[in-house]
Amino acid sequence: MKRLLLSLAYWLGTILFWELLMHLSASLPLSRALPMVGFSLAVAALLTALTGLPGRAGRILFWILPPALFLVYAVQIVYEEIFGSLLSMAFVSMGGEAITAFWGIAIAAIGRKLLWLLAMLVPVVGSHILRRHFEIPAVVSWRQEGALVLTAAAVAVGTWAALPLLGSGAQSPAALFANSTATVDRWAEQFGILTAELLDLRRQGSAVSGSLSEQLSAPVDLDEGEEETQRNILPELDFDVLASATDDQALQSLTAYFSTLSGTAKNDYTGYFAGYNLIVVCAEAFSNYLIDPDLTPTLYRMSQEGFVFEHFYNSFPNLTTNGEYALCMGLMPDMSRMSFAVSMENYLPFCLGHVYADQGLPAYAYHNNVGTFYNRVNTHTNMGYTFKALDFGLDMEPGTPTSDLEMMEKTVDDYLQEPEFHAYYMTYSGHADYNFTDNAMSIQNEGLVADLEGSETLRAYIACQLELEKAMTYLLQRLEEAGIAERTVVVLTGDHMPYGLTEEDYAALAGDATSEPFWQYRNSFLCWNGGMDEPVVVEDYCCTQDILPTLLNLFGFSYDSRLLTGRDVLAPGEHLAVLKDGSFLTDGLVYDAATGQVTWSGQADENRLNTLIQAVNNEFLVASSILGTDYYGFAFETLGLAENTEPSPTYASYADIAGKWYEDAVETLTRYGALSGGGTGAFSGENAASRADFTAMLARSLAGQEEETGTALPYADVEAGQWYYEPISHAWNAGWLAESDAFRPQDKITQAEAQEILDAAAAAYGLSRSWTEACVAEAMEAQAASGLELPDGQVSRGAAASMAAALVEEVYGS
Repeated sequence: MKRLLLSLAYWLGTILFWELLMHLSASLPLSRALPMVGFSLAVAALLTALTGLPGRAGRILFWILPPALFLVYAVQIVYEEIFGSLLSMAFVSMGGEAITAFWGIAIAAIGRKLLWLLAMLVPVVGSHILRRHFEIPAVVSWRQEGALVLTAAAVAVGTWAALPLLGSGAQSPAALFANSTATVDRWAEQFGILTAELLDLRRQGSAVSGSLSEQLSAPVDLDEGEEETQRNILPELDFDVLASATDDQALQSLTAYFSTLSGTAKNDYTGYFAGYNLIVVCAEAFSNYLIDPDLTPTLYRMSQEGFVFEHFYNSFPNLTTNGEYALCMGLMPDMSRMSFAVSMENYLPFCLGHVYADQGLPAYAYHNNVGTFYNRVNTHTNMGYTFKALDFGLDMEPGTPTSDLEMMEKTVDDYLQEPEFHAYYMTYSGHADYNFTDNAMSIQNEGLVADLEGSETLRAYIACQLELEKAMTYLLQRLEEAGIAERTVVVLTGDHMPYGLTEEDYAALAGDATSEPFWQYRNSFLCWNGGMDEPVVVEDYCCTQDILPTLLNLFGFSYDSRLLTGRDVLAPGEHLAVLKDGSFLTDGLVYDAATGQVTWSGQADENRLNTLIQAVNNEFLVASSILGTDYYGFAFETLGLAENTEPSPTYASYADIAGKWYEDAVETLTRYGALSGGGTGAFSGENAASRADFTAMLARSLAGQEEETGTALPYADVEAGQWYYEPISHAWNAGWLAESDAFRPQDKITQAEAQEILDAAAAAYGLSRSWTEACVAEAMEAQAASGLELPDGQVSRGAAASMAAALVEEVYGS
């Protein structure tokens, strides 16, 4: 019994030690972490039971689990150091291609966190001492095994049941535990990393259905105006008809919610820019702290002319796809998944590309990186754009990164002669790493920052952003030369904060602004027009999702403001700058969702605070459910408001699959998140697939569709931190993989091995061996018919995709 208690104490101490280091490293407050102790005790009891199994099993697990769990925490510490937030399982599906894009930043982050990581190794070393000198883990009887498992379950359930005792309301631990839109950071702060990742995995499964995972709170209408006020709504949107047209709970909940909202009021600026051209620039890692009258005169000019939004905040610390999604959709992204990839299947009537295209006007989108990354070739065409990127019609050489100026030079003539147009740019020059050895744009502009103060990293960041300054100078010059600057609006904002800078460098760039709350999120919503005599200064708070509805109002387009979570900043009513974790800023108060702290600059009003918290929670839920249900498609098709609500035709998500026999299979797997589209533009379907490749294709596309046991991997050659760790872990816990000491992830998979894995995966969905045999035979026959000959019965990546896609389509009924 003494050794059993020592084993339990080891696991509890190890987990709490790692949680303490994680909280301190990520600056997560410990003041509300009491539930973490309870959940950690439950995990410790379960780990004691696992490592106390008789025979080799317990000894092997005690070898594997300490380093495996160390890697879980280590990955989170390094990821948080790079991106400023913790890693969600939703973004693991980006795979090895995306991870390798940040290898330089990762190495630098590991260096900065090396002492933390070495400290975290102490319990791993301690496990060897315990095993050698104290005969730990203790081998326990089956009765003790049962008692430990029951203890783990009782402590976990008891901790969960006690959460309401720690407070009530929207800020309480109980509300946070149930909040499916919470960030991993907020869960980890109060419940610990391991519980946070379990909650994250839980919502991955519920996200597929698109249903509301919790009921919407009572709707909060932040809009003002008399009842007879004209509003930005579509009167033909009949919510009574929509409510009776479906039995789907999520669609009914959304319809009921929208029917209670009044919509934003039309105002003095409605149609202010009607008939003008519109250019929107989403600038990679742009910061308003860059703007300087001498260093960036064009950006400075744009910040002083047109509409000047004094209190704009970018909602996101990292991940271009989230910031770009909020800008283009007027919605908060679903933080549990790759929202842009999901939207590719949806009807998007309010995106600017569609708005212009529906009126017969040209709408172009450009990106000076490969278009297959984040699958922009399909997400952006589905928004109504004619899209160009490096591998998709834009005549530029690849680079790390490429020039924003060159992109402008290669594209402005596409539209300058049009009588009315819209163009959208996603820039790339400002991408990390920031140095003068590998970053082509920093190197190119090094001489321009030679006299600036600051670290090399900070000067390299400014240097690569000067390519954006050059691009905007060229753009405005061409508009003025063409005589259309006075009837053209140029909008510019960032996708996220510059996470490639250390906090010290970012603070040096921001200067005195660091005394302001959430200074890191402060950014610019530049809205320049060459024909305005005086600027219009807007004092209301706003954020990324508010840009689209503000532009729709300024240009006088018909839209329904009730169906967007962003709001026209120029309309009367309460305006908020909402951040990714539910924090917000508004007149008179700042609310920090991570700590629950409220900073009042006037009279405290708890009723107003609770109303605003409820409104923000509703925004996240509504935005997530609009995405998951394709609500716009449902509403517009049901009411006959659009001739075609089907998504746009898709393009090959990899540059080398067009016309190949496995093209449809690859597109299916991309659609379900198993493949990201890759950073290289190549799928390489004729190459032999590895065992990790095939397992990942299956596991990522079917994640959340079956129950998992949550046991540790038995494979010594599959370690946390490797790109294939999560999908192989998922497949193991789902019961698809055979137990062995090694998985051999990089070995080429044979037909027999693929058959074995597919058999187990298919059996979980009630499919027979005869079905899988036919599936494998069809794929291998197609491989042979293509003329490809691989040795030893190896399966090509194309054939592996064919097998995996066949199962996915059978499961999802596509």
